[in-house]
Amino acid sequence: MTQSEQLLAEYTATQSEEAFAQLVQRHLDLVYSTALRLSNNDTHLAQDISQIVFSDLALKAPRLKNTVLAGWLYRHTTYVASKTIRTASRRAVRELQAMQDQPETKAPEHSPSELRSLLDAALSHLSRKDRDALVLRFFEKSDFRALALSLGVTEDAAQKRVSRALDKLRSILSRQGVTTSAAALAAFLQSESIAAPVFLGAAISAKAMAATVSAGPLMTLLASTKMKTALITLALLTTAAPFFWQRHLNAKLLADNFVLKQQLLPLQQEQEQRESERKLQLAELERLASENKELHRLRGEITLLRQRASEKTSAPQKDTVAAPDPIPPKPQVTIESRFLELTSEALKKIPQLAALGPARASESFTVLSEEETEKLIALLKETEGVDFLTAPRVTTLDGRQARISAMQNMKIGDEDVEVGQSLDVTPFVGSNNTSCAVTLEATSKEFLGWTGTGNQQIPNFRLRSANCNVNVPAGHTLLLGMAQTDSSSDASASKQTLVLVTPTFIDAAGNRISPQ
Repeated sequence: MTQSEQLLAEYTATQSEEAFAQLVQRHLDLVYSTALRLSNNDTHLAQDISQIVFSDLALKAPRLKNTVLAGWLYRHTTYVASKTIRTASRRAVRELQAMQDQPETKAPEHSPSELRSLLDAALSHLSRKDRDALVLRFFEKSDFRALALSLGVTEDAAQKRVSRALDKLRSILSRQGVTTSAAALAAFLQSESIAAPVFLGAAISAKAMAATVSAGPLMTLLASTKMKTALITLALLTTAAPFFWQRHLNAKLLADNFVLKQQLLPLQQEQEQRESERKLQLAELERLASENKELHRLRGEITLLRQRASEKTSAPQKDTVAAPDPIPPKPQVTIESRFLELTSEALKKIPQLAALGPARASESFTVLSEEETEKLIALLKETEGVDFLTAPRVTTLDGRQARISAMQNMKIGDEDVEVGQSLDVTPFVGSNNTSCAVTLEATSKEFLGWTGTGNQQIPNFRLRSANCNVNVPAGHTLLLGMAQTDSSSDASASKQTLVLVTPTFIDAAGNRISPQ
């Protein structure tokens, strides 16, 4: 037990005046400096508040077992000060209303003592353990050994708790416009412990003990019959009074709630307008992507038609018309894809990727043989800063569009949004089954987090896309760079997304058709 706990236990057991006087002397500076700060440096009011606090301590001492006494005294001082100052303020308002013939005066500016009261308001937002640690360390001026004993922890834990409590208090003050460092805040708290007048401790001890002694005859008086009747009447009044007071508070809260709703209405309208604009932008992007996809499909068909026309023109003319050979069925096409992301440093380390040009260039692609592809993948796996995202595959027919998707639903706010990678591809197999014209569009959508603060937060996405129309020999791999199309984060542009697409021909039995 700490010395304060021992004194409190001795006073509770024996009603020792000497033990209570020592308690007053140990904690008087804490109570008085707190009351002086809350009463705007009114020494007389601070003395009255200190008298009330220690009188309550004398009456409530048996109920304070297993309680940090300094923390309880600080919280009770703020409560008594708030009640006393509120009563004085109401009295001042009534006096001001009675002086209607006096001219209005300009309200004084905030004084340093009023700004200092922000400290106690911030302390009230801390948890009980954090507030007790700061009160004991700075207001009671306890060393870390005594602080650890009071809190029931080790000295290291006590130091860490004081440090964390200082950071939390500094964060609360910064939200109220007061910016300071942890060291400056600690020095300020240390300076707020003001010594009480010398005569005040003896006066408080005497009055508190007198109040305790007078409580005994009062309980005997309450046992009389007339007092019982008075108590019944008082009980009825105390039962009805909270009801009417609660109705008054409810009416006031409803009025305050209405005012707050009116103030928030413009912000809600602005947020709805921004959300509507964002949806329109997304719809426009989807429309443009659909038109771009159709354009590339038509380009692929034109390329195939030109290739077939060129083959017919270059074929030798025969004098005799031979019976046409039966046209073999077009093989199926298996499209294998690999999405990967790599940093700009990793991009510089791989010479095979130099053909892609700048990191943000659109429609940058190259065609690799099967051997070159295997070497490139092996090098990518050994290079730091390269991440393989997904490797989906699909089998389709000649001229039929297929989608390779690795998308997943993600709950963002109140909406379900698909994020991940997808590839729309349409292969057109050549007449000799040795190559195919590929029309493709690759997209990658990644959720990066939220921008803005409070109710104005907007989801932030990184969108990358790539599209091309190119003839790829069977078994070869198309290496395509994806350009960034939309992102509100500049940091997202430091990485490059690549996609490797490999078309392979297979027969009806599922066997791979090797190129002739």
